[in-house]
Amino acid sequence: MNTDKYLANRIASGVAEQARHHGCEFFCGGDRAGMFNHYRNRNFDQVVKISSNTSTQAHLFSSTADGRSILVLSGMPSKTRIKHQLLQLHFAKVDLDRVAIIGDVDTQKTQAVAKLKSQLSQLPGADHKILFIGCRWQVMEHLGKQLHGISDSQPEGVGYNAITPQAHNVAGYVFDTASIKLSGKDCLVAALRMPNGDMAYDATKTFLEHGFGHVVMCGAGGRIAGDSHVGDYMLLQQSQYGKEHIRLAPDSIRVPESPLFSKGNMASNITVDSPLQETKKWMEDNRSMGCVDVETAHILRALHESSAPTTVTPGLFVSDVVGAHPLEGKISTDDAYRKLPEFVASVLQSTRELVEQRGDAA
Repeated sequence: MNTDKYLANRIASGVAEQARHHGCEFFCGGDRAGMFNHYRNRNFDQVVKISSNTSTQAHLFSSTADGRSILVLSGMPSKTRIKHQLLQLHFAKVDLDRVAIIGDVDTQKTQAVAKLKSQLSQLPGADHKILFIGCRWQVMEHLGKQLHGISDSQPEGVGYNAITPQAHNVAGYVFDTASIKLSGKDCLVAALRMPNGDMAYDATKTFLEHGFGHVVMCGAGGRIAGDSHVGDYMLLQQSQYGKEHIRLAPDSIRVPESPLFSKGNMASNITVDSPLQETKKWMEDNRSMGCVDVETAHILRALHESSAPTTVTPGLFVSDVVGAHPLEGKISTDDAYRKLPEFVASVLQSTRELVEQRGDAA
């Protein structure tokens, strides 16, 4: 991996420069208003927001009384997200001895999950609930196109608007929901932008608890072993995170009928806290694994622990080939998600069949 190119897309030069100069604090003590109040009470009376390349927010707080300044990063409500941010700062040559955490990460995480539960409890009921985890806007766009027969020649957004999704941004969990009809049944679709690291566990667990028993994984990660290319979808049945090994029950897996899915080639996954862990030594130790990302094991753990019956299409889109064609820029529809239209169409047809089967059984 070209670390400099990777960091350039994920940590703004202004953020790294201010962190090196002033030191840095990770604020995990509440919302934006709580953060401003905290630093105001410490006599920081001026604040400037610094442009950030990711969902992590950066603010420079200053005191006109004594000239002190401190860079504050927020929007990291999980331990894995904090580990990833620390690695980024380390490789950006920031002295980690000058980095402090304000507040309690676990408390912030618990509060975020409580807000998500409250939001999900307000959603309309449905005969079938399906969660796409890993991709939001594009899933709704292609779902709308499929349901309403909208041509790809139409302007971007026509498919999305056709199913009138409701947008949600709840404590860092960003997702859309839409009510649709499939085979005469009311279906509720949720498309969730992939939560980082172990936040994916909390998100999956919470959606499962609110009746989303059909889960479709559509995140992206790096291929290690095998011959999958960028843009291909790799089916997964098991994942490793540290010393933890998680394997899905075969009868919970649903694979749509499409050349996009190769049933006989279930890959293994290894989940890390940050792509910056993928060193040459790491590659030597894990070259037999199928793919790597920062979420899969957390999602599979939530599915494995669920007491309710679940149906899952488990896998990820290939965003890069680790060691050969590493990911340096942002994941986009031009690379990892170029086969997303076919993916959504196949999942939609598979879901129709599942809804009909359950209707016949009832």
